[in-house]
Amino acid sequence: MTCASGTDALLMVLMAKGVGRGDAVFCPSFTFCATGEAVALIGATPVFVDVDAATFNMDPNSLKRGIATATKLGLKPRAVIPVDLFGQSADHDGIGAIAEAEVCSFLTTPRRPWRQL
Repeated sequence: MTCASGTDALLMVLMAKGVGRGDAVFCPSFTFCATGEAVALIGATPVFVDVDAATFNMDPNSLKRGIATATKLGLKPRAVIPVDLFGQSADHDGIGAIAEAEVCSFLTTPRRPWRQL
């Protein structure tokens, strides 16, 4: 399915997962504004977690802390949007394992072939 923008693509996936009011969606603090915007547009709460200083991608340990904080605030962890940056993949194995343990969706984008060159 094609979309007019990355924002539309994120909105469609979040809507398909039933994410909405009272839900927490975890995003890296270093990302384009549309990542958090899509979460807010569907009524969920974007929770920004710190990034690794070497890669600028989501830090799995910060994700764990973000999930704990969101839960304490009464939000239900529903999804993680890790965002790959500067041609470097986020720690998908580590982040995915945390998402699975916390029963939230792990939203990721397909790998673009030119990133693998």
